[in-house]
Amino acid sequence: MSRMTREQLQQLSKDELIEIILRQQETIEQLQVRVSELEAQIERLTGPPKDHTNSSVPPSKSRKPNRGGRSNAGRGPKKGHRGHSRKRQEPDITLQCRPDRCDDCGADLSDLPGREIGSSQVVEIPPVQPVVIEARRYEVVCQHCDHQQQAQYPPSLEPQRTFGPRIEALVAYLQHVQHISYERLQQMMAQLFGLEISQGAIANI
Repeated sequence: MSRMTREQLQQLSKDELIEIILRQQETIEQLQVRVSELEAQIERLTGPPKDHTNSSVPPSKSRKPNRGGRSNAGRGPKKGHRGHSRKRQEPDITLQCRPDRCDDCGADLSDLPGREIGSSQVVEIPPVQPVVIEARRYEVVCQHCDHQQQAQYPPSLEPQRTFGPRIEALVAYLQHVQHISYERLQQMMAQLFGLEISQGAIANI
C-alpha cells in the first residue's frame, strides 16, 4: 500500500481507517518477527564458536587451538604469491609541502623555487553530513490571460517525503541486504552521518 497523505486520510470513513490500522498492526508484527530472526542469525554468525566452555558441546567436539606456532595463519598473501601494491590514482586534491623557513639559520624560504623529492598518496572519505533541501513553490499570474500558474515540486522533493532518495536507498540496502537491525541502523546513521532518524522512519522507508 502506498503512503497516504493527511488530506487523503481525512477523507476516509471510520471503518476504512480501522481497516488500515489493523493491516498496519499485522505488518508491524510480521516485521518484528523478521527482525528477531535476523538478529538471532547475526548473533550466530558473529558470536564466538561454541565449545565445551560456553555450551553443551562435549570437549572432544570443541574447536582445537592452532598448532605449529602459526598465530597468523590465513593472514597475508599465500606462500609464493606475489604481492601487489595499490596503483596510484589521479589526485583530487594536491598539497604542496614546501619549507617556509631554514632550520639552520632561520632564513625565509617561502619565495624560493624548489625541486620535488617525493610524494605520498592516501585515499580518504570526505566528511559526510546530511544536507537539508527546502523547495518553495510559487504562483505567478499570467499578464496575458490572468491565469494563476503554480509551479510543481521537483522530483524527490514532494511534501510527503521526509528523506531524500539517497538516504532511502542507503537505509534499504543496510536493512535488507546487510540485515542490520532497526536499532543498530538508527545508531549507525547517527554516528557515521550525523543523521537523527527514528526506527519508525526506518520502517516507513
